Order: sequence, then structure tokens, then C-alpha cells
Amino acid sequence: MKKNTDSYHLMVEEIEDYAILLLDTQGNVMNWNKGAERIKGYKADDIIGKNFHLFYTQEDREKKLPEKLIEQAALNGKASNEGWRMKKDGTRFWGSILITAVHDEKNKVIGFSKVTRDLTERKSAEEMQRRIMESEEKFQKAFQASRVAITITKLSDSTYFDVNDAFVQMTGHSKEALIGHTSTELGIIVNLEKREEALQHIREHGSTKHFEATIRNKLGKILEILCSIDTILLDGEKYAINVIYDITERKKAEETEKALVQTKEGFMKLFNTSPSGMVIADIEAGRLIEVNENFLKTFGYKREEAIGLTADELGFVSNETQLRSFTKLKQQGYLRNEEVPAYTKDGKEIDTIFSVELFEMEGKQCFLCIFHDITKLKEMGKKIIESENKYRQIIEEAGDVLYTSDAQGKFTYINPRVYKLTEYTSEELIGKHFSTLIAPEWQEIIRASYRNQFKHKILETVLEFLILTKTGKKKWVEQVVIMQMEEGMVKGFQCIVRDITERKKTNLLLEEQKQTIEKKNKSILDSINYAKHIQDAIFPPKELINELLPKSFILYKPKDIIGGDFYWVEKFDTKTFVAAVDCTGHGVPGALLSIVGYNLLSKSINEHNYTKPDEILNELSKGIYNTLRQTSDGSGIKDTMDIALCSIDRVTNILEFAGAYNPLYLIRNKELIEIPADRFPIGVSYSGDVQRFTNHQMQLQKGDMLYLFSDGYPDQFGGPQARKLMYKGFKEILLSIQHLDVGEQKKALDRTIEEWKWMSEEQTDDILIIGIRI
Repeated sequence: MKKNTDSYHLMVEEIEDYAILLLDTQGNVMNWNKGAERIKGYKADDIIGKNFHLFYTQEDREKKLPEKLIEQAALNGKASNEGWRMKKDGTRFWGSILITAVHDEKNKVIGFSKVTRDLTERKSAEEMQRRIMESEEKFQKAFQASRVAITITKLSDSTYFDVNDAFVQMTGHSKEALIGHTSTELGIIVNLEKREEALQHIREHGSTKHFEATIRNKLGKILEILCSIDTILLDGEKYAINVIYDITERKKAEETEKALVQTKEGFMKLFNTSPSGMVIADIEAGRLIEVNENFLKTFGYKREEAIGLTADELGFVSNETQLRSFTKLKQQGYLRNEEVPAYTKDGKEIDTIFSVELFEMEGKQCFLCIFHDITKLKEMGKKIIESENKYRQIIEEAGDVLYTSDAQGKFTYINPRVYKLTEYTSEELIGKHFSTLIAPEWQEIIRASYRNQFKHKILETVLEFLILTKTGKKKWVEQVVIMQMEEGMVKGFQCIVRDITERKKTNLLLEEQKQTIEKKNKSILDSINYAKHIQDAIFPPKELINELLPKSFILYKPKDIIGGDFYWVEKFDTKTFVAAVDCTGHGVPGALLSIVGYNLLSKSINEHNYTKPDEILNELSKGIYNTLRQTSDGSGIKDTMDIALCSIDRVTNILEFAGAYNPLYLIRNKELIEIPADRFPIGVSYSGDVQRFTNHQMQLQKGDMLYLFSDGYPDQFGGPQARKLMYKGFKEILLSIQHLDVGEQKKALDRTIEEWKWMSEEQTDDILIIGIRI
């Protein structure tokens, strides 16, 4: 053992990165290096001869961890462990230990070597990483759970990096539609200058910026917002975090508060201009504080004669009236439309309607008294009473049947017109139940309708049903039933009954005509759907397209069931021919012309052996000219075609192109190159001539992206301002997606145009886009 100890001393004494100890079989320290002294804080003289359990925490000692490690090393040759260890000064460090058994020549365990490494810094780093991850998780949870709208945008280009559900709900845009786009592209921010000013402040000063702005949600509704912008560091990159509060209601409240400030001025303006006589009196003494011009005019006073006096002192209402009105006012807190006699300054009696309301004016409770002079109205009422007999006569002679019934449905009055409708006289029906007139098959339906009206107190209903006349004839009637209420109880019904038999006959005829038209429409629609199958069958098969253009897509969206746009793919020797064609019009006329054009294109190659795009277009133009019997003087059918046609040599990668109005777009190294088309159509041009087309040629490179298209996509109306997408917008979309797989490009183009036209009523024209990756 002495020999081993000396060897150990020579080997490890100078090692300072590891604490290396030599223990006897009981775990007592026999030797100690400088590394142990540095890590654990003991001098060799402090620890030699003492048990190594001093280095363990009280908790580990109670669990007898040191003894278990010695036993494990003796049994297995080695034992390892990692955990908190104690220094001489009582502080802790995170240590990794390895205990190895030392054997003599007879393989008997004579002691142990113990190597300890201080991993406190690593443990601290791991703990810090764990806390950072927990912080990020908490931030994400708080970010998504917040009821306040929050967005994270890139400082470099202002695109949305992340948004929470509250912002999605506020704007109406889906999270997928927002991420990667700016608020400008989506038309969300209305007053951009405030936001740009705030972002510039953040970029320059790095501090929080608050500002008010307005935004527009997907449905076009304008919201007032308060926005707070600050910076946040994510994965080493700075982002802007935007906290957005909807203050629309607060703004409305502020406007209401402004309106309340002006209430007194507005009230006094209404008070002074009211057509009714009005006075304001204090509650305590009943003295008049304010009077308006109509009060002075009605009662004949001057303002200075009325202000400061009571009604009793002025004498414009009697003491008895005052007492009765005051008692009632005290009981219910207001008076409404009380009819009282009043007296003018010169003693003349007038009839008035009198109302009183309590209200607060400049912090004091006051009476607002309103007088309506109804003297002339009462005189008119007498005349109305006199005219009631005339009114009754009008009812009796009315063209419709008018009747009233009690709450049980028995006739209490019915005008003579009932005889012409039912062959019953008024006298025969008075006192009988209304069901007397209803046809048997309608009895339960009408009873149920009355019960429902009665139960739910529906004031007015309209019914159509069959009645049975006295001689057994059936007639259709329309009945308006008006419920009469009194103090919350059903008093009875007032009804108007009209003969609609002829109208019903007319409606039945119209229904038959409608069904006939629907059948014809269905027949036409079936024919158009079958025409679509024919048109689809003529178009190039998918197998041919996949063979000749393996990396390509075709986005074809006709405006109607069948369209005037069509695509054409053909091969000749080593060349592949591709065309995107737009015929005049859409629907059935466009589809008919598309079939003519498709056949003429195929003939130009297969029968006439033309291999250059300009030659093919010249032949197509000639064919349309002859087929439609067009003439240079403008007679004949003027329908034409716009087309983009190219050929690609599959061996040399040489592109040739010719076009009528529609160009070809080539994107190479993120740059869009436009190969122009001639500015005249297939067939007779606007000048009345058949013109010759221009051939363009260029060398293609691997990775080039070609696009042929009709004008349907850029001409589509939509967006927040209901305008055309335009070719500029179309080019920007193509540049943004050209790096994607062709299948993803098609999906992106389709999704974008659907979102663009979401606010528009319908698709404007047929849409056709062909994309080809070289």
C-alpha cells in the first residue's frame, strides 16, 4: 500500500483541474493533491486521515450516499456520481466523481482512488438555459393568451413575424394570411405616416413609442387604436413588438362627453325655439327661473313680468288645479298630458295639455313645465265627432270586409260588404264565431294561428286561407288581424278581409310558368355542362403535358362553366409548343371560338408543318379570317383572339416566341424579363388588315421560369379599394413566388386571386396562367 501511495503522490500531486484523493478501505483520506485543495478548500493537513463523507451534503449523508458509493466501487470496480458537494467554508459546488477500487497482487481491495471535477459553471449554464426556455415558453403563452392584440414585426421590412389570436380577431385576417406580409399590403393601417414615424423613433432611439391611429379590418370597418411599439430580441435579431388597444368605444365616449358639455347650450336653444309654451321653476318656492317665447305669446306676459313670480302670483292656473297637480306630482314624480284650464294675462280661459318633468339645472333640482294650447284642437274635435257618422258610412261602403270580434272570436261588428264575399248578411253573422266562414280543411290551421297570436300577444298578423260561402263555394281570402289590447289584456280583434281568388289563380299560373322556365334553364345548363366535357376532352391530355413539360403548372379558372380562354400544347421533332389563348368574350361564345382556334393551331403544325411561332400565328390569323368570313371593310364577324405562343427546343434550350397583345414573362436570377407581343389581334385588326407577326428568339438557361397568360388575372377587380390588380401587381406576385416548386406556385396564385376578389361581386373574366421551369 505504501508503494502505491508513493506512486499516486508522484503522479497526481501537481494536477490542479481535478481533485484526486487516495482513500483507504473505510473511505478515510490517505493522500490529497493541489487540485483537491483548490476545489474543496482543505489543506492536506486538514483532511488527511478524515473520512471523505465530509465533502457531501447533510441530505446525502443521511441517505448514506458515501458508504453506498464505496460499496459499489468495491463490488463493481468503479462507482460514479454527480451532485452538490461541500467545501470547507460551507459553500457548495456541483461535482462529478469517479471512485475506482485499488487492488493488491492477490486482487484484494486495499483502497480507492477518487477523482472529482468541479462542474458548477456548466450546471449554472444549464440552469440559465432552462430558465431562458421557461421564460420563452411563458412569453409565448402570455403572447397567445393576451386579450390585447399583439404583433411582432421585422424592423427591416415591417412584415409580420408573429401575431396573437386577439389581433386575428380584431382584423378578421387569418394568421396564415398575415405572417410574412405587411399591414400596407393587406390594407390594415389607414394612416401609415404615424406608424412609420413610430418605427423610425424605435430604430433611432430604441425606446417605447406610443401613438394613436386607425386601422381597417377585413370587412372594411374602421377601428380607432392606441399602439405601443417597443423592440424585442429574438434569436439575436431585433424585432418590433406592437401592443394594440381598440379604443373605438373610448373615442365614442369622448365624443359623447363633448356633446354633454354642449348639452346646456343645446337644451336652452331647444327651450327657446320650442313651439310649446315652456317654463322652468325652482322646486322650493315654485318661482319661475326661465320662460320661453311661446309661453309669453300664449299667456300674454312680458319676460320681466313673469321671471321671479309663482304660478299662483301670476294666476295663469287656478289654486284648485295647482293643488291637484302638486299632489299627483308628489306621488309619481312627474305629470304627463294633464288636461287643465288656464288663464291668460287678460283673464281669457284657454284649454291646455300640461306636463311636468323633474330635471337638474346647474346642480339644482327644477321643474320643467310644458303647456300646449289645445283650444283649437278641441274645437276641431267637435267637428270630428260630427263627422263620425260620415266615417261609419265610408266603412259600411268599403270595398273590403271589415269586422271586429271579441276575445273569444265572436263577431261584434261586420260591414255589409260581407254579403258580396260570403252570401251571408251582417245580421246573420253578428254573435257567431269567426270559424263559421272558414273552409273545413283550414279550420285547425286558422285556430292555431289565433292561439299563437293570443299567447304571444302579436299585435298584427296576415293570413291567407279558403272560406266557404253560404251556398258552398270556396274562395281565397287575405285577412289582416289586429289585436286590441287594454291594460295588458286582449280585448278583441279588428280584421280586414279581401277576396284574392283571382290573384291566387294568377299566382298559380305564374308558378307553373316558373317551373317551365326552370326546366328550360336546367336543360340549357345540362347542355352547357356537356359542352364543358367536350371542351375538356379537346384540351391537351395531362399525360402529354407531363411528358413535354414535367416541371410546369396550368391555372385555368373560367368565369362561367365553359370559357373562352384555352391552352394548347403540341410537339414537333425536338420542339415543344405551348400557347395561352384568350378568345373574344367568355361563356358559350368564347368556348365555340376556342374550339375553332384549337383546331387551327393543331393544323398549322400537323398539316402545314409550320415550326416557328410567327408562322403559326400568321396561319392562325388567316384561318380565323377565312372561318369567320371577316373582311377588311369591317363586315363579317369581328371576334378575334389574343395569344402568347412559344416553342422550346428540348435539345438546344432555344426559346422562340410570338404573341398577339399578350407578352411572355421570363424570370432569371430574380429579374423579370418581358418579351413583348405585337399590338394587334389574331384575325382582322382594328385597321381592317390581317398583319404579320414578329418572331423573338433567345437562349434559355437552367432554372429559368416562363409564364404565359391571358389578361384575366391582372384585370380582376378586388382588394379594399375594389380596383384592378393590374400588371404591376401581377409581376410583383410572380417575383415573390418564382422560387417555389411549380405546384406551390399554382396554389399561391390561386389563393392570392381568391383573396383579392373576396370583396368583389364576381370573377371579371376567364383566368389562364401557364408556368414552366426550365
